[in-house]
Amino acid sequence: MRQRQEIQKVLHGGSLMGKISNRFRNFFNDQLSQKVIDIDALRRGKDLASENMNSIASVEKLVADGRCPSEAVYLNMQNLTSVLLEGLIMLPPANSMYRFFSKQESLYEPGYPPHSPITNSYYNLWLQFDAAFGDDQETIGSCILDMADLLQINGIQKTALKNFCDSRMGIYEVAKVNADSIFSIRELFTDRRFEVKFDSHFSGQVGDILYFRILPNLFDDTMSTTLGVPYQLVGYSEKAWGSYFKNQGIEAGAENFGQKLFNHMKYPRDKNYWIEFTFWAYLQHRSDVIYLTGLPDDKTTQPAHDHFRAHLQYSMAFRKIASRLHL
Repeated sequence: MRQRQEIQKVLHGGSLMGKISNRFRNFFNDQLSQKVIDIDALRRGKDLASENMNSIASVEKLVADGRCPSEAVYLNMQNLTSVLLEGLIMLPPANSMYRFFSKQESLYEPGYPPHSPITNSYYNLWLQFDAAFGDDQETIGSCILDMADLLQINGIQKTALKNFCDSRMGIYEVAKVNADSIFSIRELFTDRRFEVKFDSHFSGQVGDILYFRILPNLFDDTMSTTLGVPYQLVGYSEKAWGSYFKNQGIEAGAENFGQKLFNHMKYPRDKNYWIEFTFWAYLQHRSDVIYLTGLPDDKTTQPAHDHFRAHLQYSMAFRKIASRLHL
C-alpha cells in the first residue's frame, strides 16, 4: 500500500482516449500493480519533479507581474505541460513522440529574432498541442488531458488545458483599434470576430493581417486571450491567401469548410508544415511583432529559403513595413 501511495504522489481528465493515451494509462496502472518497485528511483524522480514544479511561476505571481488573470492561468498551465512533457516522453508509450521531439529544438532554436523567428511561445504551443501522432491525432497535450485524473489536473487548470488542445493558429485581419489597446479582429474567410489585447503590447493598424493563436478568455466572455508575440503577414493580400487555401481544397462556403480549415491549420499532413513556413518566411521584427512574407506552399516566396525568387514581392512587403521599423 505504501508503494502505491508513493507512485500516486509522483503522478500528481478522463475522456474518450486515443491509443497513445490508453498506452500511458495502462503503463501507469501496470506500475501501480507491481509488487516490486524501486522506491529510491521513484523518490529521486519525485524530487526532480518537485524541483521542476517549483520553477513554475504561480498564477498569483504572474498576475502580480502584470498579466491579466486569463493569461496567467494559461501560462501557468502551459509551463506545467512543459514539465509533464519532459517526464512523459521518456516513457515507453511515447517512443514515437520522443524520436520526433528530440530533433525539433535543434532545428528551430526557438527564442526571438534575429537568433530565430520561432518564439518560445509559438514553439511550445505547437509542440505540445499541434504536433499530432497516430490515427487519433493525439498530441502530448491531449494525452495529458486524457490523464487529468491521474495527474490531478482539475477545475480551471483542466479548462485551460482543454482550450489549448482545442485551439489552433489562424489568420486574422485587424478590423478596429479600440481604446486601451484592445483590437477588434476578424478571421479571414470564416468572418468570426474577436476582441483581443496582446500581451506583447502590439501596436498594429487596421488592415494588418496577423497569424496567431486565440484562446477563450477564462473570466470575461467579451474578450479572447492570446499569448506571446503575433506574426504579421505582409506582401500577400486576403485574395492571395484565399487562392492559397483554395489550392489546398479549402474554400469558404464549401461543404465541411470549417473542419477542413481547422485540420489544415492544426493537423497538416506534415507536422512541421506551418512551423517551417514561419521559419523560412521571416522578413523583419520589432519587440511587439514579427513580420513574415510568402506563402506556405511556395518556397520561392519565402525570403530565408534557398529557393527564394520573389524579389519584387519582397521589396513591396519591406516598403510596407519600413516606416514601422525605425531603421
